[in-house]
Amino acid sequence: MFFDILEQKSIFAGYRPHTGRFNPLSYMDLNLLMQLSSSPKLFFFFNAIVFVIMAYMLYILALQFLNGFWAFLGIMIVFFNVGFITIITGICFPEKLQMFWLTFFVFALFFGIRKNSLTLILISLLCGIISLFYKETDFIFITIFSGVYLILSLWHKPILRNTKILIFGLLCGAGAFILIYLVITVPQTTSYAKVMAAQGFMLLQSILNAFLNHPFIFIFLPTLLIYRIRCYYQDRILYPLYDSLLLGALGYGFSFFVLQLFSVYYFMPCYVMGFLPAIFFAKKYFFKLKVVLIVCGILHCMINIPLALSIYTQTKILPPHYLKAMEFMAAHTKNSANSTSPNIFLLGQNRNADGLWLYKRAAMFLEHFGADNFNLKTNKPNPLNVALSDRTSPFSIFNSLDVEQPKSGDLLYLDCFSQDFITQDYIRTLNEKYTLIYHSAYFGFYNLNIKTLLKYLISKTSIYEAYLSQNERISSNIFGSPLGVYIYKVP
Repeated sequence: MFFDILEQKSIFAGYRPHTGRFNPLSYMDLNLLMQLSSSPKLFFFFNAIVFVIMAYMLYILALQFLNGFWAFLGIMIVFFNVGFITIITGICFPEKLQMFWLTFFVFALFFGIRKNSLTLILISLLCGIISLFYKETDFIFITIFSGVYLILSLWHKPILRNTKILIFGLLCGAGAFILIYLVITVPQTTSYAKVMAAQGFMLLQSILNAFLNHPFIFIFLPTLLIYRIRCYYQDRILYPLYDSLLLGALGYGFSFFVLQLFSVYYFMPCYVMGFLPAIFFAKKYFFKLKVVLIVCGILHCMINIPLALSIYTQTKILPPHYLKAMEFMAAHTKNSANSTSPNIFLLGQNRNADGLWLYKRAAMFLEHFGADNFNLKTNKPNPLNVALSDRTSPFSIFNSLDVEQPKSGDLLYLDCFSQDFITQDYIRTLNEKYTLIYHSAYFGFYNLNIKTLLKYLISKTSIYEAYLSQNERISSNIFGSPLGVYIYKVP
């Protein structure tokens, strides 16, 4: 999408009825912003504004129950988070504005009910309906929340007029969304968007990673739900708003388990959906839930935060160095001294899905910077069941299945996305065997957390080899090394 923005081409990736996708408001912010400028600075400035507004609203909500320090800690769990760092340091994630509208929805809902304000209730209703059109799974949250809120409100006490308006409006909005989907999208769907479905051990690993990466969503909130059920049987007290938000957040989060989608940023809207019930019940039942909160805090600090710092390094610190490296290689290919076209190898990449994506990105940037007379190849064995990705491409990495060794004059590119296990010995071998013609180092963070340390400890065992064989996309580059960009020339 970077080049679409650069060329000011409209992006309609959110509306792809032939693949069953209907989230038409996704990327509309990009289409509007590119009318002003294609500079990345504008898009990241917009990201900053969105972040500040969301942080302010959640902080104000947290202050209704907690003092300043604990309120700040609460929003840090949301924003100092691998999922949010992934979203906010990029520009092509619809979850960003989905979270924004859901934050506005919860904020206006809370104060609308507290102040019995029809205006705030209508704002909340509008924001909730808007959020539906950023992600299809938002329908699950809105439906569960409004349905459960209706039932619990009827059970608890007579429903206020404003609450009736909110619930009726949300249910109508959710119904309209599903009706539009059935009438417009389903008839045009030829094949649903394919997902790399995990099987067996890999599915269990993905589920476990979701629990470890997001302990406050998948450990604390389910524990809270169980405790709420227990409390209800003891005291028969309901909290319709908080109980409904809690169930909606869990329904949304676990829906991705059914879809077998486990990317870390998919679960970020759950933090907004579950924010109010989490802080309300955490304060109310603190001594009963203290151990669970401590365990979740430890997991968050030892897994999520280190991973967030590593992702920040890859998505925010590396890119300027990557662009300069691509520009350098592009200039090298145009050098009149080169009598033959150099082959460019991305070290540690082969023809698996991630490798092909990185090769495609490199080709686009090289051509953007005017590269000429070059080829892209790999020296790493092909994965199992590999097929030609593009017979019409001018580059060997796409139009053939050949695996070749670099020859004199070829270029070798290395960064932290390499799928090889990068060590100082690895770099030393490259320095001894090839000529280093470009190097750009930067300060950043390795991916050092409990999971990667355990993975490293068993990396030489047969168990780990079996683990690698389960999925061709598992990278051997456990720690996300090196913190720099290297370009070598074969003498």
